[in-house]
Amino acid sequence: FENVDDLDVRKKIESELTPAQLKVFETAQGPYVLAPRAHVDMMAAVQPFISGAISKTVNLPETATVQDIGEIYLMAWQKGVKSVAVYRDGSKWAQPLSVKSDNKSKTTPLCSECGHATVLESGCYRCLNCGTTTACAS
Repeated sequence: FENVDDLDVRKKIESELTPAQLKVFETAQGPYVLAPRAHVDMMAAVQPFISGAISKTVNLPETATVQDIGEIYLMAWQKGVKSVAVYRDGSKWAQPLSVKSDNKSKTTPLCSECGHATVLESGCYRCLNCGTTTACAS
């Protein structure tokens, strides 16, 4: 639904679906956000059928605390998930997805090695002086 530009069309679609049907559209971000625990539940449901670990990130809101993150790791371990990665929204300087639409011009971070200015290239900030990369989005 997020790609539906016409708000009237989006409202019409939403009005014709039941709450149970709308749950199908839950994702990591946007108006129908999948709860962090649901990410772990999905991995736990599939893990018994896979010999290796699952490559899946649990997305947490910017307001997530250290305790919230610890609970996700504990829950994953209790459910037998072989590995878990967590990402707290806004925890990196640059990130590939964001629900924030602030158009404020951000200043780029200074180089952690020499303190000079950096430029954003391919998801990382590269120092114009020494070439060190930092704050990579991947």
